Amino acid sequence: FRAACYERGVLIALNNVASAHADAGEPAAALPLLAEAGDIARALHDVDLLIVTVSVEAEALAKLGRHDEAERRIGEALGFFAHARNDLRVGTEIIATTTL
Repeated sequence: FRAACYERGVLIALNNVASAHADAGEPAAALPLLAEAGDIARALHDVDLLIVTVSVEAEALAKLGRHDEAERRIGEALGFFAHARNDLRVGTEIIATTTL
């Protein structure tokens, strides 16, 4: 994706690899990938993928016991959901927040 200058593809790949790390019990390895993914999503103004990035980041932070930071990321994601006017995603994220 990088060679093709397809930044959205890079963003999706970073999110996928970060999710795999988080699911494999390696949340610390996910964080730098998510930071890069977040930068790309913001540069592209891709709210949908930014929501994914921030949500995965919150999960990784929670797995590391960094609950205050995870809560801030969930709040950030909720703001994006509200901005996108996606009530289903807001509800889903509220449920996710209560499980952290």
